[in-house]
Amino acid sequence: MLGNEFVIKINNGYFTGFEDTKVTYILDNQPYAYAIAMHYDTKEEAKKDADVFGGQVVDVRDLEL
Repeated sequence: MLGNEFVIKINNGYFTGFEDTKVTYILDNQPYAYAIAMHYDTKEEAKKDADVFGGQVVDVRDLEL
């Protein structure tokens, strides 16, 4: 069962982190994309990063895995 976790959706991908000054992500149709995505414990924490590049915070319980 999935707990309270959040990821950031960027168009057709999931945010994986920052590399220097670049935003990195993995396409959501790639194997293990969800597992590779950056996970956050709180929605507020995820929103801080999402606001930087216009991503959408998603509760993992709402994802179709």
